[in-house]
Amino acid sequence: MDLVLAVVGACALVLAGLPIFRRFGGRSARRSGPPPGAGLRGRLESLALVVGLSPTQVLLGGVLWGGGLGALTTTVGGPLFFPVGLAAGLGLFAQVLESRRQELLVQATRDLETALGTFAMLLEQGQPVLQALEGAAETAGPVGGRLLRDLLERLQRVPEGQETRAVAEWVAASPGPGPRLLATVLIAGLEGRVRMAPLAQTLRGLLTGLLTVLGRARAEARGIEWQARFLALWPPGVVAFLVITGLGLGGGPLVALPVLLGSGLSYLLTTRQLRRDLSVEVALGVRG
Repeated sequence: MDLVLAVVGACALVLAGLPIFRRFGGRSARRSGPPPGAGLRGRLESLALVVGLSPTQVLLGGVLWGGGLGALTTTVGGPLFFPVGLAAGLGLFAQVLESRRQELLVQATRDLETALGTFAMLLEQGQPVLQALEGAAETAGPVGGRLLRDLLERLQRVPEGQETRAVAEWVAASPGPGPRLLATVLIAGLEGRVRMAPLAQTLRGLLTGLLTVLGRARAEARGIEWQARFLALWPPGVVAFLVITGLGLGGGPLVALPVLLGSGLSYLLTTRQLRRDLSVEVALGVRG
C-alpha cells in the first residue's frame, strides 16, 4: 500500500512541474541555445542562459529543492514517499526558474530602454555605431549591459559587410522586446534604409509603453506565484510537523495522500493560469 501511495503521489506532483519543464525545452530555450538534439548538456546550458544562472547553479538548485522536499516527505511516510517530495521539489524549482526568466525579460527591456536613449544621443553626436553601442552598454543595467556586450563581441568578430547577420544571430539568442527593437534599429541603419538615431528614439518610446504593461503583468503574477508556493508547501509542511513532533497522523500515511494530491493539484492549476494569462509573452500578445 505504501508503494502505491508513493507512486500515485509522485505522478500527481510530477504533473505540476512537467508543463514548466516543457516550456524550457520549447521555443524560448531553443532560441537562446543550441538546436534540438544537442544533448543533455546543451539543453542544460540553454536553460541556464535564459534564467541568468550557470549550469552548476541550476543543477545544485534542483538537487537542493528535490532532495530537501524528498527528505521532508520521507519523515511523513518513510522512504517510499521520497519520490513524492522529489517530484514536488523539482516542480517548485521549475516554477522558480520560470519566474526568474520572466523577471530577466522585464529587466532586459528596462535596461535596453535606457540604452536606446543613450545610443541615439551618441549617434547624434557623430560617434560611430560600435562606439555608440559601447557607450550604451555602460549606461544600461546589468542584464542589458550583458546583452549589449555580447552584441559588441559578435559585431567585432564578423567580417566587414556581415554585420546584419551578426545582429540577426544575436537577437535570435536574446528573447524579449528590447533586443528585437534594438536589432530593428541596427539592421535598418546598417542597410542604409533609415537614420538610426531618430528610429532609436521612436522605438525607445514604444519600449516605455511596453514596460508599463509588463510591470503590471509581473506584479499580478508575483502575487499568484507566492500563493501557489504557499498552497504547495504549507499543507505537507503541517503534516510533516505533526509527524516530527510525535502528534502523529492517526490513520497512518494514507491520511497524508489527500493532502499531497490536493497540494499538487492546486499548484498545477495555479501555474497553468500563470502561463496562460499572466506571462510576459501573453502580456506582449505572443503565446510561446
